[in-house]
Amino acid sequence: MMDAFAVSDWLRLPVMLSMIVLLIESIKAVSKTFEKQRFSRNDLYLLAFLVTLILSILANPNFKSVNYFLSYSFVILVWVIMMRSFLKGFNLFQFSKKINALAVILVSLFVVLDFFTFFLGITDLQQMFPRINEPTALFAGSQYRRSYGFTTEPAMLAMYFNTLGLLAIADIWKWSIQTFTKLCLTGLIVLAYITTFSSAAFVSILLAAIIVAFLRSLIIKSVSRRLLIGMFSAAIILLALSRIEYFDFFTSNIVAKLDLSDGSLTSVQVRTSRWTEAVTLLSSKPFFGHGLGFYSAAGEYSPNSWFLMLAVECGILAPMFLFLYFGGIVMDSLRINDFRFYSVGILAAVLHFFVISTFFHPSLWILISLYSIERKKIYDTHRRLKFSS
Repeated sequence: MMDAFAVSDWLRLPVMLSMIVLLIESIKAVSKTFEKQRFSRNDLYLLAFLVTLILSILANPNFKSVNYFLSYSFVILVWVIMMRSFLKGFNLFQFSKKINALAVILVSLFVVLDFFTFFLGITDLQQMFPRINEPTALFAGSQYRRSYGFTTEPAMLAMYFNTLGLLAIADIWKWSIQTFTKLCLTGLIVLAYITTFSSAAFVSILLAAIIVAFLRSLIIKSVSRRLLIGMFSAAIILLALSRIEYFDFFTSNIVAKLDLSDGSLTSVQVRTSRWTEAVTLLSSKPFFGHGLGFYSAAGEYSPNSWFLMLAVECGILAPMFLFLYFGGIVMDSLRINDFRFYSVGILAAVLHFFVISTFFHPSLWILISLYSIERKKIYDTHRRLKFSS
């Protein structure tokens, strides 16, 4: 999950230390709250998803199956259920949101500093951290190194900004500070986000915003003016920047990566080839798949799409239950105006999963846990008001 400060593949210090603390404290919290925990319909979709994984293992086992099942179980139990119980048990919801906003600001500050000190030839801050894999991803093959932050690759940093970063921006604008300070902090986060040069992340956040605006107009018969103003403002700014020769270099290369107009073997072309192969495999075993962990056991590259990989390995039911899970959360969040940042962030990450295969990055799952707690608080408040009236 994190590559910075990684002494070895099995000793990633930030992850190990945080998980030790989380597991110890979660045992205390879960013991107090788990009995009172009400599992929603969306939680049942996750349970059904785990059942499909078990069925795929029974139908086509391999030596990687148990390892992958434990990984999926860990993400669901720890990052979704136990994290939710932990924050509720210790009443840490508001504190967690403040810490998240501060963390996003600090990460953004480091990312911007790292990017410009490297670009200007002053120093390479990434060399200060012991890493397994060197940060070598460049934008358009030029001297612009894509920002890693403390993650393993720029795409994961971009997903972090799309999810928890978006929530941080929403919380910053609720702080009792000057508007100019809010603008500066927001600009810092946006600038750090841009330096990831992640086409998939940029497209996913744009599509998520458009979809959320459209669905909200259908569900609550109202259009979020702030969301529309933000979208149109961003479009105008990007259009204006694209007219400037220096900025056109960035925008044209991102577009070329998406539409294959650069004529080279781009990541999109690689993904397209793997998707075609994956669809062929899926057609041969559509219901139980080729077995959980099939790609890893065979020593093959994944299809660079989590949902497609699940379909190939576990059958079409596995991604279908996940679609129901994510779709239920997004549709439910659309009904509350203050939750539009949750809606966009969760949907953007889900769309991003269509072009990456790694599912265990915690930013999305933490965002879902925070959403579940805040949604439950609003639901309980409405029930008390209704009962009192």
